[in-house]
Amino acid sequence: MRSVNILVVGAGLSGSMFARELSRLDPNLDILLVDRLADGRFDRYHRICGEAVSDRAFKELSMEPRNVRNRIVRAREKWPGDIVIEEKAEGYILDRPAFLHSLHDDIDGKVDFEQSSLHSLRKEGAAIIADTSSGAIRCSKVIGADGAFSTVRKHLSSQRPRRTIAVKQFVVDEPSEEGVIEFTYGQRYDGGYSWRFPCGGMSNLGFPRGCGDTPANVVEENARYIPIGHVDPLPMSDVLLLGDAAAMVNPLSFGGIRVAMLSAQKAAQAIADGDTSLYRRWWNGSGFNNGSFWDAYMVSKGWDDQRMTRFMEDFRGGYGISGLAKAMLRGGEGRMVAKAFMQSFRYGW
Repeated sequence: MRSVNILVVGAGLSGSMFARELSRLDPNLDILLVDRLADGRFDRYHRICGEAVSDRAFKELSMEPRNVRNRIVRAREKWPGDIVIEEKAEGYILDRPAFLHSLHDDIDGKVDFEQSSLHSLRKEGAAIIADTSSGAIRCSKVIGADGAFSTVRKHLSSQRPRRTIAVKQFVVDEPSEEGVIEFTYGQRYDGGYSWRFPCGGMSNLGFPRGCGDTPANVVEENARYIPIGHVDPLPMSDVLLLGDAAAMVNPLSFGGIRVAMLSAQKAAQAIADGDTSLYRRWWNGSGFNNGSFWDAYMVSKGWDDQRMTRFMEDFRGGYGISGLAKAMLRGGEGRMVAKAFMQSFRYGW
């Protein structure tokens, strides 16, 4: 039976970033990174994403942006009642598969990386035994970076995300307004929104499944699941869940790339420091883990277009102090939603 120190399941953003960070912090550890997908299937799966990342995310990671398709400078929101809000938004649209391959290049020769599917996990004394398509593996720690329907979480934790949202995504052969990410809200989107992002010289369009129509000029069509409503990222002292596996996606913005990469960095640091409880401590004290985001999502999810219009009237001039003050004075559920909405700008993408 093969033995390694750390088994990382999932070579997406969080798993690859974790392997990169831990191999840098402790080059003596034997780290194995596995992913069930290979070659073209891997790239296709990881294109199923809006690919928008804030400039703040890269600053937090102390990392220069790479594999950038488009620079983002503004966000536009369209609300019922003909309310349109534009705000400054500094960030990037990544070529996500290329970005992942660049992370894999960073760990080449430092981390073992192979295509393999995880079938099951079990505790055996102080070790964890992973049964995979390439054989049994004994390890001291397992990192679950395997997405919304995490096999690691399924076998080693009883918790599940509160909700998993199916979305449809289309790459269409028509340009988007350069530098602008656009969101459209309304009761038809069931607590979510539709989006239109630049995608090189084309556009990336999407919405919750069943809440929109297939656009014209489709080049590629995909589906994805977004888990919201967090689970414990440290269900066992030797098992850490990252990003989507821990349902860390913001329930208001549905943004998950930034927190996936940051969770990977924090988990790697905790293991390098010899105290995995530091990872839970970071998460519990993090602005990403703000319970008001979920509460606001559940409240606003039930609003019809008229209720959304009444709420957004306070912000017709933009998301400033005056709009927030008006919402706070009105009180009620709108006050709670307004506070959470404003906080989500800091932690949403």
